[in-house]
Amino acid sequence: GVPGLAGIDTRMLTKKIRDNGALLGRIEVDLAAPVPDFGTMQNPNDRHLAAEVSLKEPKVYGKGNTTKVIGVDCGMKFNIIRQLVKRDVELTVVPWDYPFAAEMHKYD
Repeated sequence: GVPGLAGIDTRMLTKKIRDNGALLGRIEVDLAAPVPDFGTMQNPNDRHLAAEVSLKEPKVYGKGNTTKVIGVDCGMKFNIIRQLVKRDVELTVVPWDYPFAAEMHKYD
């Protein structure tokens, strides 16, 4: 099946996440399941999530395309890369902690 949320204001949930960062919680499928012990759940705010999902080394997409752009990967979706390359962009994607400021002169 397709997961989804019902019976809550998803706009308010989005606002809470923006204001507070990732929140502890879980989606229950079995309403008869025991109440979880949230004290044993890992807090995602204690982890460096961008470092976990980011590239480890720079990678170039659309090599040779006209417009040169740098993108900092903090969980970049591949569709962003596809759409930029489709629009004649040579995209250099770098890790979240890459010292890109010294190389800005290389990009449009």
